Amino acid sequence: MTDALVAYSFFRRFGVAEHDLGLVFFVVHILNTLSHLGAAWLARRIGFVNTMVFTHLPSNLFIMAAIRSFFQVGSAPVPLPGGVS
Repeated sequence: MTDALVAYSFFRRFGVAEHDLGLVFFVVHILNTLSHLGAAWLARRIGFVNTMVFTHLPSNLFIMAAIRSFFQVGSAPVPLPGGVS
């Protein structure tokens, strides 16, 4: 449901074509899948708590950078956090 609302808002506010939105969300979900696989490997190596710390810290930094640049580039907040957390 969240993807649909975000896609609708990008379509209405910025006029982004549906094809382009589909491509962006496809890439975001592929990055998210790779992130989960990497987190499982990392958890086996350094432990669950360290994995949570070392994966959420960069994700939160990306989110803060994305919020700052949101008004400059409309699609910046979408791929960054999804690919890291």
